[in-house]
Formats: sequence, C-alpha cells, structure tokens
Amino acid sequence: MAIDPEKSIAFLAHCLLHQESAWLRVTSGSMAPMIPTGSQILITSFDDTRAIRFGDIVVFRDAHSNLIVHRVLFIQAAQKRFLQCGDNAQSPGFVSLDTLCGVVQKVTAYDKEFDFDSCPAKLLNMVMGMTSLWILGLGKCWPKAGWLFRRLRCKIVVTMMRYV
Repeated sequence: MAIDPEKSIAFLAHCLLHQESAWLRVTSGSMAPMIPTGSQILITSFDDTRAIRFGDIVVFRDAHSNLIVHRVLFIQAAQKRFLQCGDNAQSPGFVSLDTLCGVVQKVTAYDKEFDFDSCPAKLLNMVMGMTSLWILGLGKCWPKAGWLFRRLRCKIVVTMMRYV
C-alpha cells in the first residue's frame, strides 16, 4: 500500500526520529478492508523500547524509497528481517528491519478512528495475521478456498471496524 506522495519521506523521517507521529493518507488498497484507500493513518516512531510483533501494521521503505504499509507475518531476528504482506495482497516478501520507518497506531476509516492499542484491535491484528498466513498457504494448493476465505475475512473486518 503506497502512501500519499505529497508527504515526503524526509518529513516523515524527521517526525519519527524526534519521537513524534504523523498522519498520512493511504493511496492504495493493499491493506483493505482494514485500511481502505483514502484512509488516514497515524504513524508513530519505532524505537528499541517497542518490539515489532506478529500482526503489527508497519511502515517501511521499498527499494524505490516509497513508503509501504503492510502487516508483519513473521520475524527473523537473527537475520534482522521480517515477512510482510498486505491484507489484500498475495505476494509476501522479506524486508530488512533497517527499512522500517514506524508503526501504524491509528486509522480513520468508515467514519471512525480505530486505535490499534485497544484490546479489540490487538485481537483483530492477531486474527488478521494468522488468517493471512493461512490464506497464503491455502491459496497455493487450493486457490478457490483461499479466495473464499479472503472474502469472508473482509466481511468480518468491515463489520468489526464499523461496530466496535
């Protein structure tokens, strides 16, 4: 999921370096339905006091210095990298921890602000991470089931975000 190109990486890096946070607009749908296109996300700085966890939604730089927002599916601490994938994407990949810019703290979508530090959000992040891994594995051997499960998960997420 790309982020609004009008906001420069230098500005975001400055904010996050000084332990600040920044609101940015999301411009793609790779994290839909949890973070639909046009949503606002609050990115907070990443530091050594907060470990990246399975299910977290993080912001990192890709090879072209674009900012990407995806979910952490697996962490390889020894190699200093993590497996990431968008909730609506089907191509996971390993990314170096050095490219990590921040963690998504809040999202404004469906006319609500959703805080990822709340108990329902932590549970939803865990469920989304587990189902992402399951869908990726299932989709390789039984694509139709992976597609059906992804559709069901989308309906559940939209319902939870609207009513929780």
